[in-house]
Amino acid sequence: MTKNQEADKKIIELHDDVGNDAVMTMLKHLYGLNYKEQYFDEEDDVTVEMHHALFILGDKYDISSLREEAATRFNDFLMRESRDHECFSETIFTIQKLLGPHAPQLVDKSLEDTARSFVLDDYTFLFRDELFRSLIAEGTMFQKDLAMEFLGIIYNDL
Repeated sequence: MTKNQEADKKIIELHDDVGNDAVMTMLKHLYGLNYKEQYFDEEDDVTVEMHHALFILGDKYDISSLREEAATRFNDFLMRESRDHECFSETIFTIQKLLGPHAPQLVDKSLEDTARSFVLDDYTFLFRDELFRSLIAEGTMFQKDLAMEFLGIIYNDL
């Protein structure tokens, strides 16, 4: 398809696999509806996935304001889970998407750094979770270097 054919189409396909809600939120953000003003419920356990998806979109389309707000909200969500000693499966799977062996290479590493710090700082809290332990046992939770670092921290606590 040529550039002119794309411009003449009434529907533009973005080919993003992060979900329609995230794409719509990104578009609203681009057209002036601030990320903070959108519909997010801070107590909703699926928002960690949304923050991750919006960060991915911000990274892909180089929207720094979207990336920064998503990273802030993502971090706030992780801190709230740690404080409340409650870990949702969605959070564990989202961390796996960021730090696992099949994680995409992002230009902006800040969300990965946030997830990595969370895992290494709150390892005792996370290690109590059965899903988290099973993903480590399968070798799918972390890339090898982080898995070794994580296990080293646990070993040093013995």
